[in-house]
Amino acid sequence: MSYQAVYLVENGYREDPYRFVNLDPDGEVCFEPWDGMRIRRHIARAAYLYKIDEDGDEIEMLHYSGVPVEFYITDSRVMIRIPAYEKSEHDDETRAAVFRTDRYDDPRGERALTLAGMIRYEWVSQISYQRKVSRSTEECVRLYYRDLSEARWYLDIIFRGNADAEYLANVILHRACRYRLLMTDDKNDKETYFLNRYLEDNDIEPAKNPRRYMASLRFPTQYPAPGGDDVRPRL
Repeated sequence: MSYQAVYLVENGYREDPYRFVNLDPDGEVCFEPWDGMRIRRHIARAAYLYKIDEDGDEIEMLHYSGVPVEFYITDSRVMIRIPAYEKSEHDDETRAAVFRTDRYDDPRGERALTLAGMIRYEWVSQISYQRKVSRSTEECVRLYYRDLSEARWYLDIIFRGNADAEYLANVILHRACRYRLLMTDDKNDKETYFLNRYLEDNDIEPAKNPRRYMASLRFPTQYPAPGGDDVRPRL
């Protein structure tokens, strides 16, 4: 089963809270107990979602830039919300496309919809980041995951130059390690060592050539999205 991390969600939607971000009637994110109290909200300037097909080709599923993108880091997941998606005054200065969504096909229908999405920490297979060190690079946090169809995906969050993508990527890493160490599944020695190592404030090693490469860290195991609901930490 294919899982797209960003999608159109009906405001007030409540039916599948593990797979879809829940929104209140005003389109605001509804947090869940696993999110904890240390919720961080950042404003990004762009969000891109790509699917990598079996031939290794990248298919752009979402391209959104030009208006603020809300980016949340919680104790159990990262989320994005684009509240200005349907505001017509932005049409001339943005490029937005949702090429595929298994929620709704018509973003301009009568229902109040918000473009939103999430990647839970149990799904993350790799965390990457890039610093803005030249005119051709950007402050970017990239998260990879696989879905139940074995397709590989990644979400890019692009920040303005005064952001610190390295710091944000490591915040996500440390929270993901803490969360996954508390999960109720059985972990092998390699995974336990990895999680404990990075839980002790070890960071992603910077790229040797930041002008050309992203710094990356791959998790030894992960759940295909949207699996793993039954092994979330006990509250």
